[in-house]
Amino acid sequence: ASIHKSLSRIMDVSNFFIGLYDSQKDIITFPFVHSTVGDTDNFVIKNSKTSNSLSSRVIHTGKMVITNREEQEAYYRKTGGQALGTPAALWLGVPLIVKGKVIGAMVTQNYQDSKIFGEKEAEIFSSVSDQVAIAIDRKRSEEELVHTEQNIRTLFKISNAVNTTDNLQDMYRSIRKSLEGILDVTNFYISIYDKKKDVLTLPYVVDVKDNYDSNEQYLDFSK
Repeated sequence: ASIHKSLSRIMDVSNFFIGLYDSQKDIITFPFVHSTVGDTDNFVIKNSKTSNSLSSRVIHTGKMVITNREEQEAYYRKTGGQALGTPAALWLGVPLIVKGKVIGAMVTQNYQDSKIFGEKEAEIFSSVSDQVAIAIDRKRSEEELVHTEQNIRTLFKISNAVNTTDNLQDMYRSIRKSLEGILDVTNFYISIYDKKKDVLTLPYVVDVKDNYDSNEQYLDFSK
């Protein structure tokens, strides 16, 4: 949001979005979309390497794309694709690159004026993209660090529960309580396997649907 606000001071970004690329899953997600025509950020481009979307084109070529509606229609006819959302009179997209790696795309578009973005605006948008990419990468690193710290604290709590609780049921409850900070454990169980008897029991179960008594219920799967 702050990126969009800053850009709005120097050029038209009434319709603006950022797409981020996950190379492992080969998908593009859109965490921020500002639209005057009602297009939202509730979409994902799957199999982006084979997608005909303009966002995929920017990301996988690593090059700026600026195109009007007629050019877009010709492109989609040629590639057999279709536009995501409302077709724009002028579409401008630039890659977000960090250390030589494309992490996404930044796009602005106008639905009425096909001449609103010229060479000057394209240069500004492209130059700003470098700082935007660095900011996004830094924020991701900070979030990953916070997540790592949360995991370490959770492991410490579990270790502490193992060493300080008086009985197994209290320990199981403490483990579940510790995991609440990083996972949804609304429905949760711990199973114990007895190799000699070939019996699997569930000494601790919390389930909002089946409503087991977590203090007494043992489930035997050996039969």
